[in-house]
Amino acid sequence: MAIRAFLGLMILLLFSSTISTALFEDQVGLADWFVDPLFSLSLPVIVTCPSLSFAPLWNPGLHDVLEIQQVFQPHDSDTIYALGFIGSSEFVAYYVNYKTGEVLEQSKASFESGFCGEASLVSDDVVVALDASRTYLVSISFRNGVINFHQMYIPELIPEFSGKATLLPSMHNGILAVDIASTIVMLRVKGVNELKIIEKINHPSAISDALPLSKEQQAFAILQHDESRIHYKVKFDTDLTSEVLKETIQMDGQRGNVDKVFINNYIRTDKTHGFRVLVVMEDHSLLLVQQGEIVWSREDGLASIVDSTTSELPVEKEGVSVAEVEHSLFEWLKVLFLSH
Repeated sequence: MAIRAFLGLMILLLFSSTISTALFEDQVGLADWFVDPLFSLSLPVIVTCPSLSFAPLWNPGLHDVLEIQQVFQPHDSDTIYALGFIGSSEFVAYYVNYKTGEVLEQSKASFESGFCGEASLVSDDVVVALDASRTYLVSISFRNGVINFHQMYIPELIPEFSGKATLLPSMHNGILAVDIASTIVMLRVKGVNELKIIEKINHPSAISDALPLSKEQQAFAILQHDESRIHYKVKFDTDLTSEVLKETIQMDGQRGNVDKVFINNYIRTDKTHGFRVLVVMEDHSLLLVQQGEIVWSREDGLASIVDSTTSELPVEKEGVSVAEVEHSLFEWLKVLFLSH
């Protein structure tokens, strides 16, 4: 249920620094607040928390050496999928009941060449990983509890490839982003054995996680740094040939290159989607960009930011205190940080 209200937009930045410096409440505006569960990942533990109370509901307790790579819940499903590696050569898929935390099923299979530890979810039943040498893409299907591997030598797909590849943030909906040192290559993944190049982006550049807009559509941001300018564009995964947003901002060259980018959306008065991007620069400074303008920047060096999310607190009403939610949020985050 969404509650329309004037809310404080809190940007939670997960990084290796003091938690008190991580919470900013800089902007106030119209926003939708959704009472959804939040999944906390503390290796090898998954905890689900209702977003109002932040009190853990359950913890299934998975394999003690499992390195979880992806946790997701398919649409209209009561099952949570936890995917990861045990050691360097074994892939594991856990199927967990969303309501009770019961582990419904566990599947695992060994891959002789081994994995480097990176994986990207491309659909509800396929994840793509890199092998130990970072020269093969390994498509892993885990449909109906059965795990199958299919590997593809990267130079056969991308002739100019040399060195070692890196997987970029998960795009889902059949799209994979791979960094091959000089270029970001975006691939369309069909099934477990077909990959097709759909776009190449020159460096220095960064790409965001996919932002779900509906069950059928996601948006993502692409940033390219050109000397004193940053060009950014937003695309829908349903139509990669067009851009729903394309803008340029002027940038101080002393900040270095773009390191990471996170995307968030809002609803305009005409009911269309507007987008804002949170940019992490090479010097660890932080910028919030909207409608071609830098709304605010933080230049105090926020250590190494690894992830970002937004949380809009509810308005105070009977039985719901903003102060209580803030306190619960802080305590939950403190426990999360200490656990790492």
